[in-house]
Amino acid sequence: MLPDAEIKLFVTTSPEIRAQRRFIEMRAKGDSNVTLDEIIANVKMRDHLDTTRKESPLRKADDAVEVDSGKFASAEEQIAWAVDYFHQFMQGK
Repeated sequence: MLPDAEIKLFVTTSPEIRAQRRFIEMRAKGDSNVTLDEIIANVKMRDHLDTTRKESPLRKADDAVEVDSGKFASAEEQIAWAVDYFHQFMQGK
């Protein structure tokens, strides 16, 4: 973590969207042994473990901007948004 960073982004989206992305990725690699429901359950379990662990639980910093990656059609769109956000931030300084 970079607690003194001027720009902090907390990128998230629903477990269902993340699971769907993982499911598509696994199918593209030829892995057909897992169901979408199994992946959704796994994502939710990992989220619970990550957010409730005693040491360094996953959470959004108070001064971070939350970005729902589900609104982007691709990783490229998400990166373009972040770069644009950075440029706007720098212009406002």
